[in-house]
Amino acid sequence: MQVIIDGVPYVPASVISSRIGIAISTHQRTEALKRALEQHMKHLPAGALVVVIDDGSKPAAAVLDGVLGSLAEEAKYHA
Repeated sequence: MQVIIDGVPYVPASVISSRIGIAISTHQRTEALKRALEQHMKHLPAGALVVVIDDGSKPAAAVLDGVLGSLAEEAKYHA
């Protein structure tokens, strides 16, 4: 069934590719950030958005190799 409202076609929610994501904030807690990422990565689906907010750590928090798993290919870093 095709639904059109005011000229806009709508599709069932199951057809729309939805993305879920999480945001994790950190300040001077590199090990806690590592543990949080490791735990969340076990449960997030492929393509999930992971945002890490570093609230002024000196030096800036770094994500250790291997923690992001399959998401590492899509990782974007902003300073």
